[in-house]
Amino acid sequence: MPLAEDEVPQRTCELVALFDRAGAKGPGRLWARLARKRADGWAARVVEHVRARRLSPRAESAARVIAAQTDEAGKLLVARAAGVELLNVLRPCVAFGRLPAVPKSRVRLRNVRRVPAPAFA
Repeated sequence: MPLAEDEVPQRTCELVALFDRAGAKGPGRLWARLARKRADGWAARVVEHVRARRLSPRAESAARVIAAQTDEAGKLLVARAAGVELLNVLRPCVAFGRLPAVPKSRVRLRNVRRVPAPAFA
């Protein structure tokens, strides 16, 4: 995701708040809601900038692919909705990046029993 260097701390903080404080009570919850509103607006602007060619992410990037998504009538998604989809891609990436590293010596998969997954109809 193309970000100006001075924008990285703010966007990181907002994206982390989307999952880190969303279930909190009091000020944490308010911060998460404010962060969501800001992140939604930012992501919608990213989509608008990609569509207007003011931003040029790689062709296979989430921003470019989502900015080009159309609805069933063939019209581009509303920028706000496309922005939400962009956040749906970014949020898990940020959350995964915050997981603590587990030393290989603590990972024990030898005794895991393989169970076939049930068929889905």
